[in-house]
Amino acid sequence: MKTIIFITLLFSSTYCYNQTWEKINSPTQNHLIRDVSFGSENIGWIIVDKPPDTISNTSDIYKTENGGITWNKQTTSQVLYYKGFTSIHFIDTLHGIISNGGSYNDSVGCIIYTNNGGEKWLYKNFGCYSASAACLVDTNIGYSISQYGNASRSINGIDTWIEITSISSQISGRKFHGFNPDTVYFIGVFNVFLPLKGAFGKTYDGGISWDIQQFSDIPSVTGIYFYNFNKGWIGGKNIIKYTNDAGQNWSTILINYSVTDIAFIDSLRGFATTSEGRILKTIDGGFNWSISYNGSVPLSALCFTKPNNVGYAIGDSGTILKINTLSINKNNFNNYINIFPNPSNGLFTLEFNTTTLLKNEIEIYNINSQKIYSASTNGNTYNIDITDYAKGLYFVIITNENGKKTGKVMVQ
Repeated sequence: MKTIIFITLLFSSTYCYNQTWEKINSPTQNHLIRDVSFGSENIGWIIVDKPPDTISNTSDIYKTENGGITWNKQTTSQVLYYKGFTSIHFIDTLHGIISNGGSYNDSVGCIIYTNNGGEKWLYKNFGCYSASAACLVDTNIGYSISQYGNASRSINGIDTWIEITSISSQISGRKFHGFNPDTVYFIGVFNVFLPLKGAFGKTYDGGISWDIQQFSDIPSVTGIYFYNFNKGWIGGKNIIKYTNDAGQNWSTILINYSVTDIAFIDSLRGFATTSEGRILKTIDGGFNWSISYNGSVPLSALCFTKPNNVGYAIGDSGTILKINTLSINKNNFNNYINIFPNPSNGLFTLEFNTTTLLKNEIEIYNINSQKIYSASTNGNTYNIDITDYAKGLYFVIITNENGKKTGKVMVQ
């Protein structure tokens, strides 16, 4: 079943978007920044694409450790010959992966990966298969897809890859969204016959089999984000689609821009970059979108850090934008939730200051943005035990139908 919703985009601001996107320092002013990924609020990476008419037509890797104030080039001589970086994904501050579509004159592709924050990058050559997208689902398991629909998965660590299946020779993969070693979604385009059609695929068995859908109303699906297994969004030219059942049914929202990437900070609030240079925003789960940033330089991707929800968007001409959504929550954490004792020895209680019982999703992250605890409750209090983890600062995120709130607890 398909639902179509017509949307008028408004230049407006709402209670939870008083903050604005701000342009920050960039290591390049002349080239396309193709993708971005942050392992924590301040530690992140970008890949810079240099066109073939430049003297040094290599893709470059840059890292920041201070939220984009400064960037340091990480490209080494080992990867200088791999010229077509297409995506980058870090799951924490140490483990990351880059897909490489090959040079501008050949189709040789590879995966480049690191387990030490980019101090050393290693690679796996896929021969004639250009890697058009890749992602990590944990520190040992990664997925890659080629522009010819060949899917690969790492085993026993990121340095060992096997081809698991040919999804379809008609599909060119674009992006992944991974949940766990067995469950991964991807988007792309059926590129053999005209007119082009968008593609969405998913596997629940580690890539042995794939359920593939095609969309005649999107020539290429270029943005994907899933809040959980069932609830997610995809986007392309003039369209954003929403599903609440893992893609069995889609609602179609018509917009005036071409979406390049999508990211949500909770189940209701999300952003989308566009090739027209705008950043769109929603506060109702994607049914209505308005303008959050009104630029003109094409944007290619965005991401939000966990648990602080600091956003970064990148694009052409070295554009890097940043927004801090943590400071624009409607309600203060301490007005809604008490944590006691705080500091604690790892045993503490959450007390919800409300007369209306809501289902609260609880997540706890360490300072390296690694999730160490998750649970749900609809009670007034909830006891937590993280005594098995190291002493230090932890971030507590509470999500319910009213939005998301973030607090801190010190374990000592």
